[in-house]
Amino acid sequence: MAERPVALPPEERQGEMRGFLAEHLGVFDPDDVRILVAAFDKAWENVQASGMTFDTKAKADLARAILAKHIIAAAKDGEFDQDRLRDGALLALTQSNLRSVPRRAAKRETGSA
Repeated sequence: MAERPVALPPEERQGEMRGFLAEHLGVFDPDDVRILVAAFDKAWENVQASGMTFDTKAKADLARAILAKHIIAAAKDGEFDQDRLRDGALLALTQSNLRSVPRRAAKRETGSA
C-alpha cells in the first residue's frame, strides 16, 4: 500500500529545514534562515498541492531533501529571493529521477474514490 506524504505542521517543516542547515552552521544569519525556511515551506506546499504522491515515506523524505539541498546551494551562491529559491528547488525536484505514484493509483491503493 502506498503512503501519502502527510502535511507536516509548520514547526516540523522548519525543524526539518533547520536540520539540513545544521551542516552549514555560521554560513547564514537568522534573516537568511527565515528566507530559506519559507522557500522550503512554499516549495513543499506546491508539491503537495500538485497532487504528487510518493509510494514510500523514504521517497517523500528524499523529495524534501532535494528541495532543501537545492535551496541551500542556491543561497550559498548568493540567491536569497524566496520565489526564485522555491522555483529552482521545484525545478530540481522535477529534473530528479524520483518518481511519484500516479494520482489515480494512489487513490485506489488508499481506498479513496
